Amino acid sequence: MEPCYERYGVGLWALELRDQPGRLIGDCGLTYQDVEGSRELELGWHLLESERGHGYATEAAHACLTYAFERSLAPMVCSIVDPANGASRAVAGKVHAACREFIKGERAMLLYCTPSPARQLPARSAMSTITPLQVQVTRHIRSSPEAVFDAGVDPASIAQWFGPGLGEMVRIDVDARVGGRFVFTQRRGNEDVEHAGEYLVFDRPHRLAFTWTLPKYSPDVAHVGIEIRPSDTGCDLRLTHELAPNWADHAERTREGWSMMIDRIAALVE
Repeated sequence: MEPCYERYGVGLWALELRDQPGRLIGDCGLTYQDVEGSRELELGWHLLESERGHGYATEAAHACLTYAFERSLAPMVCSIVDPANGASRAVAGKVHAACREFIKGERAMLLYCTPSPARQLPARSAMSTITPLQVQVTRHIRSSPEAVFDAGVDPASIAQWFGPGLGEMVRIDVDARVGGRFVFTQRRGNEDVEHAGEYLVFDRPHRLAFTWTLPKYSPDVAHVGIEIRPSDTGCDLRLTHELAPNWADHAERTREGWSMMIDRIAALVE
């Protein structure tokens, strides 16, 4: 388990009853866990058997989930539950929005997930059963995770990798922190095209997540997540761009665009 208290200000917190302060009945909180090769923020809880069935775990889990999203700690919070643990399944079902099976350590487990309200696409808010399209790009880059991460948020580097060959960069504003916003404006012919967003996760050098919009052309909000994992010869980058289903015709163009930009980043840091 990562040193979450020191690094992120979160972890497992003690649970006490309001009318019995100092009497520990369990714990509940947030830690980073490995889920299918990705670092995800997990909401977990443990309760004394004698205190189960009163709604304490559900109340605490809801409070921790709210805390995580109010502070933009992650674009999604999950809970990993053993299918045989009926009590935890009941709590997770009340707290989370979705559930699926996955394999962890050669065991079938349940993964309950809730996306942050800040990253939900408009299509989801209209109909929660609609799944966004995912465009993924992966690259091995022969440089350190730190160098790759920094190139992604440094204005001087952005000027070199964003929209290669499409026009002059006329504005690059970056507030590089969770909750900070960015604006990239590129002059394409006689038109200034603006891409803007907000950083949802800023975990250097492991993970970056942000919203992605074209305010002049659409109210839709997409989500982009970048994971960078060290390797013996540099690092492996995986970018996932989620967009609303009505943008399906642009999926391949989106993939090609990010592929070119990641190639540019690689050329800058290798």
